Amino acid sequence: MSLDTFFSGYTPRLLTIIIIFGIGLGILEWRLYYLQMRNSAEAIERVRRQSIRRIRIPAVRGRIISRDGSFFAQNRPRFSVYLHVHELRKPGLRKTIDHIQNIIQKAENLVGRPSLLHPALPVEYGDNTEQTNYLRTQIKKRIKRFSKRSPWRQSGENLCLVGDREQMINWLIRYKIYRHLYYYPMLPLKLFDDLQNDELARLEGVLPPLPAIEISVSYSREYPLRDVAAHIIGFVGRRPPPGPDAPEDEQKAYYFQPEIMGKAGLEKVFDSTLSGETGLRIIRVDSLGYFNKTEWEQKAVPGHDIVLTIDAEAQKQAQRLMEGHTGALVCMEVDTGNIIAIASSPSYDLATIRKNYGNYLHAPDRPLQNRALNAGTNPGSIVKPIVALAALHYGLITPDTTYYCCGYYRIGNTRIHCHHRSGHGDIALEHALAASCNPYFINLGMQLGPHRLVDYYHQAGIGVSPGLELNSRYFRGILPDPKRERPYRLRSELPFISIGQGKITLSPLQATLYTAAIANGGNIMVPHLVYAIRDASGRTVFVTKPEIARRLPTSPEDLEVVRQAMHSVVHSSFGTAKICRTPAIEIAGKTGTAERGPKGNRWNEAWFIAFAPYN
Repeated sequence: MSLDTFFSGYTPRLLTIIIIFGIGLGILEWRLYYLQMRNSAEAIERVRRQSIRRIRIPAVRGRIISRDGSFFAQNRPRFSVYLHVHELRKPGLRKTIDHIQNIIQKAENLVGRPSLLHPALPVEYGDNTEQTNYLRTQIKKRIKRFSKRSPWRQSGENLCLVGDREQMINWLIRYKIYRHLYYYPMLPLKLFDDLQNDELARLEGVLPPLPAIEISVSYSREYPLRDVAAHIIGFVGRRPPPGPDAPEDEQKAYYFQPEIMGKAGLEKVFDSTLSGETGLRIIRVDSLGYFNKTEWEQKAVPGHDIVLTIDAEAQKQAQRLMEGHTGALVCMEVDTGNIIAIASSPSYDLATIRKNYGNYLHAPDRPLQNRALNAGTNPGSIVKPIVALAALHYGLITPDTTYYCCGYYRIGNTRIHCHHRSGHGDIALEHALAASCNPYFINLGMQLGPHRLVDYYHQAGIGVSPGLELNSRYFRGILPDPKRERPYRLRSELPFISIGQGKITLSPLQATLYTAAIANGGNIMVPHLVYAIRDASGRTVFVTKPEIARRLPTSPEDLEVVRQAMHSVVHSSFGTAKICRTPAIEIAGKTGTAERGPKGNRWNEAWFIAFAPYN
């Protein structure tokens, strides 16, 4: 048969349609061949990726230990009960939920308390949680159903149905099961947390007949010493899911088990050291998202333990001494910079910080503030040993140089009084420091000038970050900047900063550092809270070594003059710290009083720096 005969029965329009359909079928067949034969490896890999779930596993957090072996922070084991929902599947979602709910009720009867799925009713009016919104929806449906019925028929029974507490609880439990099956079908459902010993024993006795139940051990952070060194230790909180800036390996994980992270103190600064390395579990799911099998698992690596320089008993004693007062106390080894005790009062309880954080935050005495490190207070006369060292260093005075104190120092029309209002008369360095004579040290400050005095303050660590493991811009303190301040402002500030008033603030830790330098021969040490770091096996991986931050520009002879003057503060008849004299140990120190507040409503803040033994 010729082509003319074949096409004679077809119109041009029909032929066009046939050709178009033929081309379309050809393209479809070619695409099918490409996907199944040429691109099969990529398709298989895509299917594999869609059936894989990555679950991030938290590591056991490292402990924080005192130098005498007490635990500031440790981990307490918590026994939790999980239900593997993939083992309880039934034909249809409703039957699956019924079966899961039945197992949960049996577990609740065995343990003797409601599961975590059990809602915390009654609900307060105005609550806007997912649970309460679901309750409102169900109540509206019941009221709508109730309103369709005749008001005179079974009205009492229908009113009971609207407010049926048990039915509402049942709905909420089923809703939570449904949510878990919808969003997390590959993960076990958590039923109980922190089982007590008797609850654990009852449940373990019947585990074989109770299907899909698993008892798992996790760890919660615990602070056995509660408020001891609370400002230093800090606390932890829930770690948020990784954002777009997180490392690539974290973003690859689909699901995250609850993790904690440091929120304050050493818990925050050493979070990466304490947290360890998280693990990863790769599981395969079926077409409905239920767990199928574990493909690969990398175990989490426990965090390192941190051993502090703080002695727990010394810390407790320091906090007992500060109890009932607002202030701070710092005790440090002068030759190493190791901090033995560092107390800030008032303190707070680490065991209840999550519950009471709002109360602590708004308390008028500000217990969350670390007063030992916060450089927000005028030092008063405790800076006078530094002024004396500066004057001796620049050759402005000798130990025997005298100055006549008439009871005040006049600057224009302003008088800055000495605490001894009638004056000391002719007075030399040792007597002036022991008696804390303001005019004597204002005169030294005026001779030094702002540039030399501020520079020497910086050399002593005032206005400079101490270099502690805990660091903040609030720990530096304030000093005038001779390069930025106008000359007349510097001249007006100079008399006040010479006696620790005006535009000068420091922290108790900074005062401790320069006091230690006077005691150890002029070395400003780098302070340390961390003595060593140990891995989970107990092997020491890091030890802190003493480090000198800078040296005071002074001579041994000048240091001995100031040391002797500080000894006289405690042991001479005219010293201001005679009350600190004790036969147990020979102390050298310096008192200070800083005036705070507006004129007419001022109060005094007391300071005392000391080192011992003197010899």
